[in-house]
Amino acid sequence: MDQAPPGESPPRKPSLLRHLAGRKYIKQLEPFIAGLRRCHAPHGNRLLYYDDVLTILLLGFFNPCIRSLRKFELHSQVPGVNECLSHHRVCRSTLSDALRVLDPQLLRPLVGELRAHLPRHAPLEPDLEEIYDKIIAFDGSYFKVPAQVFWALQERGGGKAKPGRQVGLDLHFCLATGTPEGISLGGAGSSEAQALAAHVQAEAIYVADRGTFSFEALRAIVQGQGHVVWRLKEVIGFRCQRENPLTDQDRAHGVLSDRVGVLTGSARHLAPDVPVREIRIANPDDPAHPLRLLTNRLDLPAYIIGLIYRRRWEIELFFRWLKVHAHFKHMISHSPRGMETWFYVAVIGTLLMSLYTGQRPNTYNFVAMELILSGQARYEDLAAGLERLARERDRARQRYAQRKAAQKKEA
Repeated sequence: MDQAPPGESPPRKPSLLRHLAGRKYIKQLEPFIAGLRRCHAPHGNRLLYYDDVLTILLLGFFNPCIRSLRKFELHSQVPGVNECLSHHRVCRSTLSDALRVLDPQLLRPLVGELRAHLPRHAPLEPDLEEIYDKIIAFDGSYFKVPAQVFWALQERGGGKAKPGRQVGLDLHFCLATGTPEGISLGGAGSSEAQALAAHVQAEAIYVADRGTFSFEALRAIVQGQGHVVWRLKEVIGFRCQRENPLTDQDRAHGVLSDRVGVLTGSARHLAPDVPVREIRIANPDDPAHPLRLLTNRLDLPAYIIGLIYRRRWEIELFFRWLKVHAHFKHMISHSPRGMETWFYVAVIGTLLMSLYTGQRPNTYNFVAMELILSGQARYEDLAAGLERLARERDRARQRYAQRKAAQKKEA
């Protein structure tokens, strides 16, 4: 790889965004990507700059075959890819060093810029229209690391737990846009509850499963003026102070009880002294064990709380899409910075895809972005097909909703 003169950086080539020309907000990203080169002082031994790192990683993200440093090195020599980079080849050792030293937090403004222009999708349930923008689903998932990275070791499996080579990704997922809103990286000693408590937005409604619950996280969310819709384990104590009467709509949506009170803690774990509601909802998949939901929204009807919780599955679908369709299953770096950068690239790629196509992430849009960024097609060539597939998915969802409604009425 050619080395630039001391104190100078090699000239930039045309950006990968040239393939996305014609979209209203895409051109606004070019100054940001160009500015990444100035984030670090010039150095005589520096061969690879942040804008090139982001470019090669983004191009690799949209090619599911490129999932290792050796493949990134080979990919960088392809003419269509190489013309977007400052060098004729990105060596795997140089890319590894860059991922270790470059600050992934410098990509956060780009995530915010992309999210500001995302289209809003209407909720499937009209009753959620007024609060849909405030609902944030939270969950974590594990991804394999390439070696015994001790800081990332996780133990799972109860009493027979064994260390696993995996790192946790804790994700804040906006339901209104169908895209990630924030990420945090979890290694040994970290938990989903800690990750949730660390980033709280006022007035946001955080939806999470029972494995994420902790008194500390609930206290942090309440202090941050946020709200929760949480599934509770039966072992969590609750002292009822009054019971709310159920409406016909509540009963139609399977609500069994709606009680207001406070959580009871223990000598080791003190429960926050705030009024909460315990709402029990029938569970069609397991009638003997109804859903036990916790919320500090005292004003919303009980059935709305149930509808909010049922939207949590969207974050599960996103993780499935990320791992199965985008083949984003393991890390390409050993360092925390490198892993976090790779996660940010996945978020940025997802936001770009949603912004460019105007649709939620799906396997068809992923393939379309791969063809567009590789220069094999233009969006205009694929638009009609993508719109047809979107209509077919909408009709399939409507048929499924009608079947479920009919089954519920028969029951």
